[in-house]
Amino acid sequence: MTAGLPGTGIGSLFYVLLTVWMPFSELFALAQGRSSWKRWRLIAMQWAMLSAIIVGIWYFTELLLWAYVCLRTWLDSSFVMETNTGLMAYVSLIGGMVTLTLVLTAMFVLRSIQRVKRSRQAIVSASRPLAGLQATLAPTGSLREPVSTTV
Repeated sequence: MTAGLPGTGIGSLFYVLLTVWMPFSELFALAQGRSSWKRWRLIAMQWAMLSAIIVGIWYFTELLLWAYVCLRTWLDSSFVMETNTGLMAYVSLIGGMVTLTLVLTAMFVLRSIQRVKRSRQAIVSASRPLAGLQATLAPTGSLREPVSTTV
């Protein structure tokens, strides 16, 4: 069993259907007076992500086809089975490994950036030990006397 293209599973199909349905649902809410710009921005953001998924699937398919052609010309024809099943398994395996490597590398880089940001925040807060206390006591920046309601 080999994995398919990323973004082409049942979950992605459900996401695509929901994203396509969102504008129609929001038009119905607009007719009832329950729509807002915030909800339309969310719909636009979901459509942008859907577009990115479709473009990613397109380019990943092109990459797999390119790898297939390269491996077919590079390898001896006796290595490739009559139905090309063996070669497609290798192409699928290589594509999956490349995708996993890219995801793990991105996670490592993002985690490193987050650690650097946290350490910088810790250094800044350690250099100003009373900054948090001052913000708690006077969120507007000045200490004011309580207002008396008695006359």
